[in-house]
Amino acid sequence: MAIKRGEPGIDIIVYSLSVLCSILVVFPLLYVLFQSISTPEAVAFRKVLFWPDALYLQSYRDYLFANPLIISYYLNTIFIAVTGTSINLVLTILTAYVLSRKDFVLGNYLMAFIVVTMFFSGGLIPFYMQVRNVGLMNTRLAVVLPFSLSAWNVIIARTYFQSSIPESLHESAIIDGASKIRILLSIIVPLSAPIIAVITLWCAVGFWNSYFWAMILIQDTRKAPIQIFLVTILTGGESRTFGGQVGDQDMSKRVGVYEQLKYVAIVITVAPILFVYPFLQRYFIKGVMIGALKG
Repeated sequence: MAIKRGEPGIDIIVYSLSVLCSILVVFPLLYVLFQSISTPEAVAFRKVLFWPDALYLQSYRDYLFANPLIISYYLNTIFIAVTGTSINLVLTILTAYVLSRKDFVLGNYLMAFIVVTMFFSGGLIPFYMQVRNVGLMNTRLAVVLPFSLSAWNVIIARTYFQSSIPESLHESAIIDGASKIRILLSIIVPLSAPIIAVITLWCAVGFWNSYFWAMILIQDTRKAPIQIFLVTILTGGESRTFGGQVGDQDMSKRVGVYEQLKYVAIVITVAPILFVYPFLQRYFIKGVMIGALKG
């Protein structure tokens, strides 16, 4: 088979760009990890760049895992992520399925209404007042229920149902006497694994990383997610949180510990969600491409 002129050069450019992009993505993650497991002195004097100077895990053990609030932060985050993702997934599938049916005469009008909500909202103060009026203030559900449905997820799921699932399957099931809910559960959902994986990952990452509304709507530290702890560390709250534990150390080590705590907090905050992504990657890519090519 003859090789077309220019193909080797194009391959070199593509692979070079891929390697460069990989380095740009991976290096910051490794840098944070290396900083978190190096000695505080090396972190304080900026001696860690491409490799940790030692395997130092005392900051994990003494200053984070020994903190009784860490478990509470994690449990709150897991509750928010699991509950929010589950509710969002169920409501998205139900809404998108109804809007994808050609025999639903109001589908296009409702779809237009949903799209409008992506560009216009009531604002921060009306949202806060509404959450307060329904009695959700200072509860974990305050950052779950108001975000139970995403317009973008509905659009993606509706597009997938219309473009990737043959209408003949639906018609055959109707002829066989299947109900709409039976069609949804036995045909639509099993054939929608890619888009379900995409929505699950998007929702899980969104709920796991959310901190803005938690800062506003949750005042009780025992109900706050792990991201609030991370924000406290990154904004200088580590001196108040851990001051008694490191106050008797020399200045260089104390500065190193305070600096290292930021990297340690980042690692324990993002590690769980990074661990989940590889298992959903192939579904994620397939679902995104389907939603992007057909709209």
